[in-house]
Amino acid sequence: MNAATTPRTRRGRGASAPWWVLAIGILLTLLSARRLASTAEEKDSLRFQGLVQKARAALDARMEAHLALLRAGSGLFAAEEAVSREQFRAFVSRIDLRRRYAGIQGIGFSVRVPGDRKDAFLVEQRRQAGPDFRIWPEDHRSECHAIVFLEPLDRRNRAAIGYDMSTEPVRREAMERARRTGVPAASGRVTLVQEIDVEKQAGFLIYMPIFKEAQPTSGPRSGGGTGPELAGFLYSPLRADDLFEGVFGSGLGTEVFLDVYAGSAATPDSLLHRSVRPAESAVAPRFRATEPYELAGFPWTLVLESGPEFERQSGQEQVLVFLLAGLAASVGLLLVTRKQVRARADAERAAAELQRSDEALRRSEEKYRELVELSPHAIGIHADGRFVFVNRVLVKLLGYATAEELLERHLLDVVHPEFHAAVEERLRLLRETGRPNALMEQKLLRADGAVVFVEAASTPFRYNGTCGAQVVFRDITEKRSLECQLRQSQKMEMIGRLAGGVAHDFNNLLTAITGYADILAGRLERDPQLLGYAEEIRKAGERAASLTRQLLAFSRKQILAPKVLELNVVVADMQKMLRRLIGESIELVARLAPDLGNVRADPGQVEQVILNLTVNARDAMPDGGRLLLETGNRSVDDAYAAAHPEARPGPYVFLRVTDTGVGMCAETMAHLFEPFFTTKGVGKGTGLGLSTVYGIVRQSGGHVEVESAPGQGATFCVLLPRVDAAVERPAAEARREVPGGTETVLVVEDEDSVRMLVRETLCQGGYRVVEARSGDEALANLARPEADVDLVIADVVMPGMRGPDLLRRIAEGRPRVKRLLMSGYTGGALDAGDAAGAGATLLPKPFTAKALLRRVRELLDAPAGV
Repeated sequence: MNAATTPRTRRGRGASAPWWVLAIGILLTLLSARRLASTAEEKDSLRFQGLVQKARAALDARMEAHLALLRAGSGLFAAEEAVSREQFRAFVSRIDLRRRYAGIQGIGFSVRVPGDRKDAFLVEQRRQAGPDFRIWPEDHRSECHAIVFLEPLDRRNRAAIGYDMSTEPVRREAMERARRTGVPAASGRVTLVQEIDVEKQAGFLIYMPIFKEAQPTSGPRSGGGTGPELAGFLYSPLRADDLFEGVFGSGLGTEVFLDVYAGSAATPDSLLHRSVRPAESAVAPRFRATEPYELAGFPWTLVLESGPEFERQSGQEQVLVFLLAGLAASVGLLLVTRKQVRARADAERAAAELQRSDEALRRSEEKYRELVELSPHAIGIHADGRFVFVNRVLVKLLGYATAEELLERHLLDVVHPEFHAAVEERLRLLRETGRPNALMEQKLLRADGAVVFVEAASTPFRYNGTCGAQVVFRDITEKRSLECQLRQSQKMEMIGRLAGGVAHDFNNLLTAITGYADILAGRLERDPQLLGYAEEIRKAGERAASLTRQLLAFSRKQILAPKVLELNVVVADMQKMLRRLIGESIELVARLAPDLGNVRADPGQVEQVILNLTVNARDAMPDGGRLLLETGNRSVDDAYAAAHPEARPGPYVFLRVTDTGVGMCAETMAHLFEPFFTTKGVGKGTGLGLSTVYGIVRQSGGHVEVESAPGQGATFCVLLPRVDAAVERPAAEARREVPGGTETVLVVEDEDSVRMLVRETLCQGGYRVVEARSGDEALANLARPEADVDLVIADVVMPGMRGPDLLRRIAEGRPRVKRLLMSGYTGGALDAGDAAGAGATLLPKPFTAKALLRRVRELLDAPAGV
């Protein structure tokens, strides 16, 4: 019986063996597929989180840049007692919002108007902005906040002028928060007043409070109290779709979709922006992240979802392929097991396939670790304060050749000494609390000793079983450099305005001093001693006028006579004089480019630039040396312009002046172009030479570069815009005597001494003179029936009505009356439009009696309409 059943038992066991092989193969395949799927899922999750952080970083950068613009704008208001519409427009135009900051509709200013000042405010605004100005919507609140400036003033922004933003609750809440805290505040979701087109977008606003005196550095600010009085709000309206498309563009593509909600909850009513989904993304996303985000004190909710492109790059497809391959292998084992000859070969093939799968999984894990090492951020892991891991970006940031040189170094070895105490405190808090440290700006030391500015954030981290911390560094050196350049530019602008204002007022005094000195000299010809005194007064006035011209040059408010000229010709004509100026101990070398382009500038001012730079170089080489003058063509690209805010992209001609003198330190170079700053001894310089160079070049549309170091000489490179026009040759003018006349001249001047001087000079020339202290008084004189005036002389800047406005009104009623304007400077007070509209010529102050009589006679003798 045993003999009969044994073969059947063996055959039964043999028949079930292939199915056991199939079951084991399927089980192994499922386990391996599950492991591979888990790894792929973890990798996809980390990749998705990386894209989320990338989106947040891009949004952080754009919002921080815009808040910096508002803070820079508040500096404009802090520097000026009253900011004019022209100053505000010039500030915004330099920012170039539409090209650099997509989605920002503009930068505006809404002024706070108490109820008892509303009527006076309307009168003033209608005088400045036009008779159609109004505050809307009508409301009877105790105060309103009407928009008076909004640049660039296009069709959309023009529709918002006069809008009272305090009448709308969402805007009002943000304004009150900014007013209370003294820092920028963002609003919730609104429909912008500018949305006058069919395709409207959701939007929001950011407000920066402007107070009438310096704002405290910390502490809440209430609407009342005894603190500084609120002047208004500097603000920006932002169109949400344009903003987020400008921030991300095609950076996220269809890998991640972004929805932005204004508020702490994602509701349809709070939706600011929704990414456009293609039809293939209708399937529910595999990854979804809801991130809280705060912008200027207002909460946002960011919802990010994985998209089709993300799934196409996922490792899940490999899992499916592996699963199918494993099942196929198991079925194959089932088939081949039945054949004893091929059983062993099939088993070896299955083992080899499994080994290849494990190798592929190992390579996948290595690639993941490599991705972490190649992160765009500088990342280091330290345990007990010593680095145990650094990625390549950190090695490059700190200037080391290899990671091994940085490993095992203490964190404090690469931190600037002034931040040691702060970093040690952060390390202590990290160990004791186990919580991440907040972002902090600090300075690091590179291997070569150079300083790098970074933002650092640290998080507890376990590495190879050891407790430590992961530190992420972000290089902000370039950002800090740009902020310093901006502050320096604003400081130079404020100093320039002060210098220009002083020079303008001083020119009025000098006009009276030199004019009366000329009159006095004409009447003292028989008394040589008194005549000498009068001559000394006139010479002193001329020296003072020279100083005011330098101040006006620095402030870019001097009157220029630009023409197209060849810079090589100017340098060549001055070489003989320059050699005499620098002396025999200094070698003068000129390298003039043969293909040099032309520039448009005032020839006399260009000569002044060359002369001042030469004198400065000579004084830097007391023991002799070498002075090199070079010219050439150069193009400025967008990258250079971004690093140097005063420059504009385009073609330039340069003049480079290089000396082998004592050189300058960084502290000296920081104040180089400030007026009255000098390193020379007392009585050896006015400190206006280089400030004059700066003003002339800037007013001519150019830019100045300086390179120097102690003991290594200095190089000044002047860049002037290149033009394609032909050179203008000066025409000779014959000298002639100045005859008088008997015509009637109306003199309009608010400065009594200047008005009396002009009257006295014209009366000596035989003219009949009528005086007026203001534009209104002048119009009243002309309205008299007996008024018969041949010429009107008016100052440009007067209280009430400006000179150009007065002459335009006179031209409307009396077109045949000749018109002459006087001014100490033209910057901002008189432009080409004013002169053309008034039909007037300009007589700069200070002027001599002969210059005044000659200009009056030329105008009166000119044909009508000229």
